[in-house]
Amino acid sequence: ALYHLMHGGFNARSVPVVREMMDELGLSALPRVNVAVISGTFEGVSEPREVANIPVNTLWGNIAAQLGGYEYVKAADRDRKAPGVAALSDMFNACGPSLALIDELTAYGRKLYGAEDSSAGTFGNFQTFVQELTEAAKYSKNSLVVAAMPESKTDNGDDDGMRVFAILDNIFKRVESVWKPVEPREGFEVVKLRLFQECGDNSSRDETVAAFSRMYSDDR
Repeated sequence: ALYHLMHGGFNARSVPVVREMMDELGLSALPRVNVAVISGTFEGVSEPREVANIPVNTLWGNIAAQLGGYEYVKAADRDRKAPGVAALSDMFNACGPSLALIDELTAYGRKLYGAEDSSAGTFGNFQTFVQELTEAAKYSKNSLVVAAMPESKTDNGDDDGMRVFAILDNIFKRVESVWKPVEPREGFEVVKLRLFQECGDNSSRDETVAAFSRMYSDDR
C-alpha cells in the first residue's frame, strides 16, 4: 500500500480514506516519492549485483542506487564500510522525498552474522549502517524508512536469527513508530466490518452470521 501510495501511477483520490487524508492536509495531489524496495530474503551477500545499471556490493549501495543517490555512498559501497549518517542524510535530502521499504531485514542480517568473507561487508558494518540509516531518515527533511521484522523464533530460524533480531530491534526502538496490522482484540472489529457491509449475496450472508452466532454462543 505504501509503495503504490508513494510511487504514484494511480488516482490517489479514488481511495476514500486517502482522499479524506488529502482533504485534511489541503492536497489536491500527492507528491512523487523516490522509493527503494529491499527484500532480505531476495538479496544475496556473496557477490555484487547490478541495481539501476550500477554494480553494488552492499545494502547501502543498493538503496542509494534505487533512490538515485549512489554517488553519496559510492566509496563506502566499494570499501564495504558503513557510509555514515552525514552521507546518508545528504543522500535522502538530495533524492527526497524518499521512502525505503525494507522487508525481512533480520533474514538479511542472518546471512552476514558470523560470516568471515562477504562481498556485502561484515555484520558489524551492516549493524552500524542500520543505525545510521534510521538516524539519517530522522534528520532528513522528508524521508522515511519502513522495516518489517518478524519477532518469533519460528520466523527468525534459530538462536543466531533471534540474536540478529534483538540487535536490530534495539536499533529501531530508538526512533521507531510501531504499527501492527491487527491486534487480537481488533479481530472482532474486522469481522464486524466485513459482515455488515453490502455483500450482494444475502443468503450466504445470513448463513455466515448464523455460524458466527453459534460459535460465540457455544464457545463463550
